[in-house]
Amino acid sequence: MVKGPEGRHSGGGSGQAGSRVERDWTGWDSHLAHPDAPMGAGGPGSFSRFPLGEESKHLPNPWSPRGRGSVALDQSDTPPPNLPPATQPRVVGTFKRASNAVYDVEVKAEVIADARALRSHTDFTQVDFYAPGTETNPNGRIVSFDGKFVWKGTITIQTVFGDDPKTLACYGRGTTAADIRNGDVTLGFHEHCHQDAFIRYLNKHRLPNPPQMRVGMKLVTYEANYNAFEAAIKQYWNNMRTISNSEVDDVGYTLAEYRKYGCYRR
Repeated sequence: MVKGPEGRHSGGGSGQAGSRVERDWTGWDSHLAHPDAPMGAGGPGSFSRFPLGEESKHLPNPWSPRGRGSVALDQSDTPPPNLPPATQPRVVGTFKRASNAVYDVEVKAEVIADARALRSHTDFTQVDFYAPGTETNPNGRIVSFDGKFVWKGTITIQTVFGDDPKTLACYGRGTTAADIRNGDVTLGFHEHCHQDAFIRYLNKHRLPNPPQMRVGMKLVTYEANYNAFEAAIKQYWNNMRTISNSEVDDVGYTLAEYRKYGCYRR
């Protein structure tokens, strides 16, 4: 498929560049091929009317959903787009639990219903935690806590749409060769892949354990444990987003290409 610019996070309907496709993809003996096709050896020849290279990426492939119908074709290897998957609000599971004299921990995750916003994206909420105060003796050891370490709440995964979920994905999932073959090319499909990536991460990577804390422990040790936990959970949330972006945005026609050239052209 051919890549090039147009629009926002998602965009482009079929056949928007029809007359140009007909002119720029028709070579010798009315054969259809990319303008970069080599001449000779039975090929259609070098027939582009403009300098080749990046400019050629602005043209849709005539066998793609965007170019199909703009020129006469005997066959197409690209199915029509599937409808985007419907989000099913649901509880994903409980991913950390501890209840005893010093811990009150229960962290769950759920997918909630889609919403509307100015920009389409999928994200999750983090669950806050609270550490108790301490009383220490002259030797700097903890003699009591004024409460428990509390880490309770729900990670909510949600997609918000600024565009119609049925519009075409601009980059990442929805533009890979397999997605195109399967007809999974919508913005809704792309965002659903982010939901799946977040859930996979939660299932594959255990949430960090709360900081170790007990009466008799040196205060400096407890503080070091707390700081290590705080850094670990911050890294966990960062990794969850980074891996989702890597798996969903940086495949096929990548986010970097989208930022340079605009939307993937079909």
